[in-house]
Amino acid sequence: MQAIYLAGPISGCNDTEANTWRDQIMEELKGQFLFTNPMDRDYRHINLNHLLCFNEAPGIVAADKAGIEACDILLANIPYPSIGTAMEIYFACGLRHHVIVISRPEPAALSPWVVVHADKVVFSLTDALEYLKGIAK
Repeated sequence: MQAIYLAGPISGCNDTEANTWRDQIMEELKGQFLFTNPMDRDYRHINLNHLLCFNEAPGIVAADKAGIEACDILLANIPYPSIGTAMEIYFACGLRHHVIVISRPEPAALSPWVVVHADKVVFSLTDALEYLKGIAK
């Protein structure tokens, strides 16, 4: 069974923004894929001084990279620009993983860097679910 890493903004998101789309994907595709959800290691409680002074950032990034390495597919939800999500896309592309991006439909909503490193761009969670169900067959 293929595994999906659920990439998307976490910093600055409330629980609903960070979790709702991930929960929907996992519920609707249950039994068809395995999932790695970086929200299982929710780091939003760590403030910037702690990240810088106590050197916690490398552990967060290492855990994210390990999660991406262990997956076959990276599904990146980009409702607005996110540096961390863009880095995860680039990393997954370098591993030759299948990269699917969910974006807003507005023109110029995505960086050319994201477009070039994505295998598929869709404009809704529904479209992403439909595409992934096709991959699962």
